[in-house]
Amino acid sequence: MLGNDEAVATVFNRIGDNVIVGVSSEFYARLCHDVNEHYNALWNRRMASLRHNYFNTPWAFISFLAAAFLLQLSCCSFLASAYPASNDIYHFS
Repeated sequence: MLGNDEAVATVFNRIGDNVIVGVSSEFYARLCHDVNEHYNALWNRRMASLRHNYFNTPWAFISFLAAAFLLQLSCCSFLASAYPASNDIYHFS
């Protein structure tokens, strides 16, 4: 059994000391390249920043959806008032 926090920290710090991974192999080299390419992509970095800074709680995302929906409704209301339907479309006599 591990006695204290320092012993546990030492075990976790030395857990990978004797592990040898051949990164030069084709699979791991390609995997490392793909991971680095994904991480360095501008779109992925911007989306991660957006999620971390603005949508860090579910309520923030829900309020954004509600605001977008209300903006869409107000745009539809504006278009309906700016371009009213004429009676000629319905052929009323």
